[in-house]
Amino acid sequence: MPEADGRSESVGESRSRALVLAWPEIPRPDLQREFFNRAGALEVRVDFLFGEVVVGEFDGAGKRKKGFDADARLERDTLLIDRGLWPTHWGWMDCAEPDRLRTKLRDALRRACSRVSVK
Repeated sequence: MPEADGRSESVGESRSRALVLAWPEIPRPDLQREFFNRAGALEVRVDFLFGEVVVGEFDGAGKRKKGFDADARLERDTLLIDRGLWPTHWGWMDCAEPDRLRTKLRDALRRACSRVSVK
């Protein structure tokens, strides 16, 4: 498997990546990108980063088993948005219907790239 990458942390992330790599209009993702605060401490690590603007998060059963915390997810997404990033989430249903995931990523990239700068 020439495209295998040990940085994928779950089967869902690996499946997502295999799908994405077949779509030429979607930038090749950077995996497990880390973002640090001003003090140099790790602030957040994301599953995928597409084109330096769209964060992709595979939300599989493992995350739900650990207990889904909507407030923590909102706080994390807000932190990413404050960095100028566009978070998008998907799960197994999206991977089972690849066109759904493809559309979700294309739409996120389109929205992220068309944001208007406010001065």
